[in-house]
Amino acid sequence: MGQALPGNGDMKNMVFGKRKFASGIGYILPLLLLPFLTLAITEVAHRSSFSSFFGWLVTYPGQWFSGYLLLFGLLLVLLLLLKRVYWAFILLSLASVTVATISRMKMKYRGEPLLPWDFKLGGEALDVSTFFSFQAIFHTLLPIAVVLVIGLVMVWKLPSPNYRLVPRLILAVAGLVLVFGMFGGTMKARQVFALEAINWDQSMNYDQNGMVVGLLLSAQYMEVQEPKEYARDAVEAIPVTSPKLDHEAPKAPNIIMIMSEAFWDPTRLENVTFSRDPLQFFHQLEKESTTGNLLVPVYGGGTVNTEFEALTSLSTQLLPSGSIAYANYVRTPQESLASILKKQGYETTAIHTYHNWFYRRNEVYRLLGFDRFVSGEFFSNAEKRSGYIADQEMSKRIIEEVKNTDKPSFIYAVSMENHGPYRLGKNEENTIKVSGLSEESTNILETYVQAQTDVDESLKMLVDAFKDSDEPTIIVFFGDHLPMLGEEYSVYREAGYFQDSIDYQDYLKMYNVPFVMWDNFSSDHQNYDNTYISAFHLAHMALSKAGAKGNELTDYLSGMFKEGMTFLPRKDFYGQAHINEEMLEHYNLLHYDRLFGEGFSYRGDRPVANDQFIMGSGTIAINKAEKLESVADGSPGQKQPSGLIRLTGSNFVSSGVVYINGKVAETTFVNDGEVHAKLPDKISGSLTITFQVNDSLNRKIAGSEPFEFTP
Repeated sequence: MGQALPGNGDMKNMVFGKRKFASGIGYILPLLLLPFLTLAITEVAHRSSFSSFFGWLVTYPGQWFSGYLLLFGLLLVLLLLLKRVYWAFILLSLASVTVATISRMKMKYRGEPLLPWDFKLGGEALDVSTFFSFQAIFHTLLPIAVVLVIGLVMVWKLPSPNYRLVPRLILAVAGLVLVFGMFGGTMKARQVFALEAINWDQSMNYDQNGMVVGLLLSAQYMEVQEPKEYARDAVEAIPVTSPKLDHEAPKAPNIIMIMSEAFWDPTRLENVTFSRDPLQFFHQLEKESTTGNLLVPVYGGGTVNTEFEALTSLSTQLLPSGSIAYANYVRTPQESLASILKKQGYETTAIHTYHNWFYRRNEVYRLLGFDRFVSGEFFSNAEKRSGYIADQEMSKRIIEEVKNTDKPSFIYAVSMENHGPYRLGKNEENTIKVSGLSEESTNILETYVQAQTDVDESLKMLVDAFKDSDEPTIIVFFGDHLPMLGEEYSVYREAGYFQDSIDYQDYLKMYNVPFVMWDNFSSDHQNYDNTYISAFHLAHMALSKAGAKGNELTDYLSGMFKEGMTFLPRKDFYGQAHINEEMLEHYNLLHYDRLFGEGFSYRGDRPVANDQFIMGSGTIAINKAEKLESVADGSPGQKQPSGLIRLTGSNFVSSGVVYINGKVAETTFVNDGEVHAKLPDKISGSLTITFQVNDSLNRKIAGSEPFEFTP
């Protein structure tokens, strides 16, 4: 018998069944495929490599699938808000790819990806953008443009499924449950997919976990975990002995610490020759000073992490990798070299030739116990080079600050002139010629070493000022990090200096800068060229040289230093550095106790913020006001009413302005004791006059008390 043909009813069911199935596929497939497309574009943009992306899919299936699920959940939520799946895809992909491309650029120039704490930095985060070339900017914008093109083609050319409100609500709830259930709180996805947060190497963290999940894993570690052993008994049991002075030192010598922007010795490049020594004076100073290799925690930027270590004796290696200590963790008063010396009668001054707000220094210095902060806003009519206040201006200001106080001085100064990028044309002329490199690398290096000659001259100016001074003085000079010389370390790689920070020896080269500790009263100098010294050891070394007392932390570090633990590298190199685990455990307890804990290690009272902290060299004051009756009008013997008022007082600066009755008056700076201001056209009664200094964010950072004046 032949097979019966289907009837009309059966045919109708089959047709509509296929249509429903096709319709269902049309609704489901975009939801499943678009998150993967977002993931693919994001990872290719971040890695700048298709092969690396496909290799990641094969090698780390759990990691990429967790990232896919996160993007899938977010797409479902956006679908509720935007109604159309392709618009949800565009928005999700634009956000993800924008973060990925910025992160990639940061990797190229700084050696680390975009991190959660970077979002807290505000204006500081733009600092790295100054290094971007037009080509780099193009490569940054290209993936974003690709997303827009793909998304708009989908919107215009593909049929868009019409997801009704109720299904969208159900899908959005499912998306929220997925996102918060798997990636919120303690991040359950870590256990489900065996995700490993590689906090000691963020580039490896992002390579293994993907950019999106790597960013979330880093965010999980923004809060530092309390050590298991942390308790009063454990902290108080740590052996701390005050070091004995092994040399003679004068009473309370001046201590001047200079952290020079991107200072490094380019003559370390063995395959490169220079037409003359760019650091002639520095190399001479090394022969008559304590000198060595300073291991710093950052490359190419993140200046304040080196500063944090030098001032507080705490280590950023014990904080999440890539975090900025000033931005994330210095929120309460901390003992520092400034507060230690202030207790011993020192006048403590911070100087920085840039914005006061950069890296929160205007807040942090008060918490560290400084008396005052002379930021770039308080340099009057200073010479600038390459857009920044010249280093020699800073040297002049240091000399002036020491002369203007009867107390011994502690000065911590940070320069800016040598800041990158080091593109051809940055200097008026490059007088030192470089050979042994390609044209592009030669241009970069010649630009950098030319700026180094200015650094060398400013250091000579400072040393010469104190060389024959009656005041005993110590000068500690060091760099904050190596300069960014080309994209992806191109100059260093071409010169054969290092390739990256994966190899231990390359890591040591990439993160060490020279330092000198000079004084004008002794001949006792040490050469540490055969070891590395972490920046957090500088404080106790300076205190020892000065014959000054330290605190519990510097005393412990002094003992640790004498036992041979002179540096602390990145966590994955502990074995190769032969780190003493017991000493590290003790240091970690003291570190946590002071920065986050109960302060069990303080012998006396816990530190407090300096309530007398001021911005500038001193308090701004108006002492006298007088009307200028007339001024010369250019004709012989002819004068006309001036319409000006002369104010005399103290600590005026060229960036300041006069306010009369609350309104800005046209101001002319004469010197730090005199300014002129234009009077209002109509005057009735007395005037209330103030002098005020505003910063680049138009915030008041210093000012005088109101002065009443009747013309």
